[in-house]
Amino acid sequence: MRITTKSKYGIRMIVEIAAQPEGKAAPLKAVARKLNASEKYLEQLVIPLVKAGYLKSVRGAGGGYVMGRPAGELTAQMVIVALEGESSQRACVGEIGACQRASTCAAIGLWRKINEAINAVTGTVTIADLVEEKRRKCDELGIIDTLDMVLENKPACNE
Repeated sequence: MRITTKSKYGIRMIVEIAAQPEGKAAPLKAVARKLNASEKYLEQLVIPLVKAGYLKSVRGAGGGYVMGRPAGELTAQMVIVALEGESSQRACVGEIGACQRASTCAAIGLWRKINEAINAVTGTVTIADLVEEKRRKCDELGIIDTLDMVLENKPACNE
C-alpha cells in the first residue's frame, strides 16, 4: 500500500469531518483552512470518498460534507485504498500482476514486510479512533476545536 500526500490529507480531512457533531455538515472551505490546504485540492480528494460511500455531500445553506458511514466502521486502510486505488504498490510485491524482477529482486521481501506492516496497522485503526485521539490531544491543550471557530478566524486545535 502506498501512502502519499493524498492519503495524508485525505485522512486528516475525513477526521475533521467525522469530528463534527452528528448530522452537522463540514464546509470544505473550513476544512481546507484548518488543514492549511487548497480547497481545490480537497475537492479532488472528496470525490473518491463520496463514490465509496464514506462521505455524503449536503447542499444548500449549512452544506458541506457529512460521514456516509459511521466513523467506527471506517478504517484508515479503507480511506487510503479509496484515494490511492486497490492496486497501489501491490504489483511490486507480487500480489497482482507480475514484476519481471521478482525472481532476482533482493528487496522484494523487504517491500512485502513493509506492505504487511502498513496493512496491519491501517486495517485496524478506525476514523473514530483518530477522532478520539484528536479530541484527547486538544483537551490536553485546553483548546476547544470546531470548524466554526476556523470560519470565524479564531484559534482552533490544529493537527
